[in-house]
Amino acid sequence: MKRLFPALLFSLCLLALCACGQDALPAVTTAEVIATEETTTAIPSTTQAPTMPPIEYPASYKDAPEAYKPVLDELYKFVYILVNDIRPIDENELFGKSGGIADTPGSVFSYGGFQSGYVGYAIKDINGDGTPELILLNKESTILSLFTLKDNKPVLLGSYSRREYCGGIAADGTIYTVGRAGAAAYSLTASNQKPGASELTELTYFYCDADYNAEPTAFFYRQVINGEERDITHERFQELMSQYSTPPTPMQFTFIPIEQ
Repeated sequence: MKRLFPALLFSLCLLALCACGQDALPAVTTAEVIATEETTTAIPSTTQAPTMPPIEYPASYKDAPEAYKPVLDELYKFVYILVNDIRPIDENELFGKSGGIADTPGSVFSYGGFQSGYVGYAIKDINGDGTPELILLNKESTILSLFTLKDNKPVLLGSYSRREYCGGIAADGTIYTVGRAGAAAYSLTASNQKPGASELTELTYFYCDADYNAEPTAFFYRQVINGEERDITHERFQELMSQYSTPPTPMQFTFIPIEQ
């Protein structure tokens, strides 16, 4: 019995210490857990996605058939964003879906800045078939894109940017373009729109390039006719480059600013 007493006393002391330890840690109630969760979920988010402010589009556009309104609305929005310096914004919102503005061409800026009234459009029956085409361009007659109508819906004929620019449209309806693929690589294309057609027909194609593996570097200039290549002289290509960059008898357009 004497041997059991010290062991019993030790056990009682140990239980007492454990009890004291439990009392030192306050119990967490269900109400407190709920309150903590509510406090956590109630913290508002400070990050919001940028939104495009509403735009009041014109009810119609001067001299333009109603069918071209979706394209002109996109041009109007493009100009509105630049004029009001709206950022940040999704690039797709800037360029639209019609393909009328391929990228941000330098031709929409004047002297490094964007000016109101500098970008607009013209309406002209380019091929004389009775269907008016839509030309997006700037005040200096640099063409951004061409559209025609098919089943009373706009169809993109050509879109131009820094890599391929439209030198102009001649009085006979021939469309001249110059493509740039590098320091020495250029292509020259003349096209037209057949009556009633919703695509351009290539008339002539010239190009120049260089073989940098040759010693010295070899430059070559060629004309492509029905898939067959023929060599032309450097002087001839330079003449063509001047013609395709600025047609000698350009078609005249009436420029209409998009912010009418």
